[in-house]
Amino acid sequence: MPMRIGAVIMTGLAVMWSPWGCGSALAPAGGQCNTDGDCSAGLSCLGLASKSGASCSTVVKACSKSCKTDNDCAAVAPNFKCFAMCGSTVSGTCGQIE
Repeated sequence: MPMRIGAVIMTGLAVMWSPWGCGSALAPAGGQCNTDGDCSAGLSCLGLASKSGASCSTVVKACSKSCKTDNDCAAVAPNFKCFAMCGSTVSGTCGQIE
């Protein structure tokens, strides 16, 4: 399963300072969220993981889609790839790169 493990921290930190964390507007793909209701249509509030050996922690929650491969993220945006998700060996989270 070609899911990425590293490089999510920078994406997650960028999401933390996004303007979609507050207010009534629904967050787009990559926008920070607390629940699915914070996200635009078709997106869910999913955790972006940081893995170090056997340890895994959710760095931030962002509006996105679950995935198994990078191709699953094409519908989110061209610069989104599939990253591993804590607690799952079969699915990941589409996360923005660069």
